[in-house]
Amino acid sequence: MHVGGIGKDLKYYTNDLTYLFIDALLSVRTTQPTLCVLWHKDMPWALKAKAANLVSAGMGHPSIFNYEQLVNMRMNAEPGERWEDLIWDAKPIGCVETQGAGCRQFGHTDAAQLNGGSMVELVFTRGIKRVGLHHGEKVGIDTGDPTKFKTFEEFKEATKKQMEFLIDATVRGLWIAEKIIAQYNELIIQSIFTDDCIERGKGAAAGGAVYGVGPYITLIGLADLTNSLASVKKCVFDDKSVTMEELLQALAANFKGYDSVYKKLMQATKFGNDNEYADDIAKEISYHFATTVRKYKNQRGGTIDPAVVPTTQNIPYGMEVGALPSPRLATTPLADGVSPQQGTDLSGPTAVLKSVAGLPHVAFTGGTLTNLWVSGESLKTEAGIAKFINLIDTYVYNGGYHVQVNSIDKKTLQEAQNHPEAFPTLMVRVAGYSAYFVDLAKATQNDIIARTEHVF
Repeated sequence: MHVGGIGKDLKYYTNDLTYLFIDALLSVRTTQPTLCVLWHKDMPWALKAKAANLVSAGMGHPSIFNYEQLVNMRMNAEPGERWEDLIWDAKPIGCVETQGAGCRQFGHTDAAQLNGGSMVELVFTRGIKRVGLHHGEKVGIDTGDPTKFKTFEEFKEATKKQMEFLIDATVRGLWIAEKIIAQYNELIIQSIFTDDCIERGKGAAAGGAVYGVGPYITLIGLADLTNSLASVKKCVFDDKSVTMEELLQALAANFKGYDSVYKKLMQATKFGNDNEYADDIAKEISYHFATTVRKYKNQRGGTIDPAVVPTTQNIPYGMEVGALPSPRLATTPLADGVSPQQGTDLSGPTAVLKSVAGLPHVAFTGGTLTNLWVSGESLKTEAGIAKFINLIDTYVYNGGYHVQVNSIDKKTLQEAQNHPEAFPTLMVRVAGYSAYFVDLAKATQNDIIARTEHVF
């Protein structure tokens, strides 16, 4: 459910119903429906304050979207569409996936996911999977002996090659799936309500829709990938405080007996702290992922869309990756969405959102997801509400796409985990949805608790 938005006259609109939707959620306190606020430069302060009040209620609502960036992402996905036509109709669907053009579009969101942690791990193992399903088997390519790399650029290019190999293999699998769907699943009802299918005499899955977008390929663990590259650059090539041989041994041992190596890697700059050293790597590697995905065409004539939408898959995907130089221990969760690696964003919420806003969101035509944790106590005063509004304004004006905020304090979450019977209605934001905390698997609870709680 969306509130706010642009009309056909290109003016931002709110009315009494806009505020009633938010009041209803504040009163009923339910996980569904998910409420989205389309944030815009012409948005009235009263709606911004009402949205902030909803955040402070601790339900994980609302999900906040930069409306203009949403339109830009849809324009990138469908360059033939006019901006003036899309601006009043563009909207997020699912968690954060971009959607436009009413009933003229058909696509597969969240069709495939790729493990960003594996992309860098496979460089160290020369394509061999270290843990999890098919461990010990060759699932990547041999990009050469890492101890022979003379520069960081060589290591980074090897990582990109692993990424490209995994993308190509995934796309080929999706092509087969698309052909099967088009041949054996006519989607009759959906095709009836999708523009141009009847006129073209084709089902939506067979190319009858005006726009044939997707399937979407999601990157899992962007921050782990970024921080691993930043650590290798800093410790191995710039400072030379860790040799590549030492790093290989430490990773193979899951850092057991290599505390000094772990400490040096931890001290390297991390994504999410408004530092160009790591942020520039995040921009480059994420853009390479997005543009590589978009080089491929789907079976309906459109492009395949990149996304960073975790839907808690950062937890099971982490179980498939060994130790990383981020540093991160083997089989532990990867970072979620475009959010920082858990517990490494130490410079405050403004720094987090400045780092995230600098990513090439417009290239991710399938959407990007950002989780942020702000202490509820920071939002209990008018001054705190004003700071929050200014924070989101800054994020939006700097090009960020999406952010959703948890505001329940860490101590309460820990108490709820230990005494679930006392917190049956406690809600948190997980991925693109809110859920009752006590209903979540313990691994998911731990992943949420591991996030950084920021205070204004």
